[in-house]
Amino acid sequence: MKWIEISIVANNNGIKPADVRKLMGWIGIDSADLDPNMLDALKRLGTERGDAAHLSRREIWRRYNRKVAPAGAPKIRRLPSPSDEVAAVDAVLKLLPQLDRLVQARLRSTA
Repeated sequence: MKWIEISIVANNNGIKPADVRKLMGWIGIDSADLDPNMLDALKRLGTERGDAAHLSRREIWRRYNRKVAPAGAPKIRRLPSPSDEVAAVDAVLKLLPQLDRLVQARLRSTA
């Protein structure tokens, strides 16, 4: 269990479809059982957020205020629009109950 916690859960990169498949696999859910629409929605959300999610708020603040980043500072290629963010999150939220039912069914079958 400790190995799973460290190597699978602690090293999880979030919402990438490969990460979701890996996490679900460890509780016995086959990746073929996962809704491809949900995996696509997660991928779109991750892609949309991409740079902005991983770079500091200072860089985002600089961009919005049209400041120049110091030499060598990471660059955000594109900031997602708020409406794109909302649409991407909504798409995932609509599909999460289905994933929850799948997980709950798996947990009930092992009890």
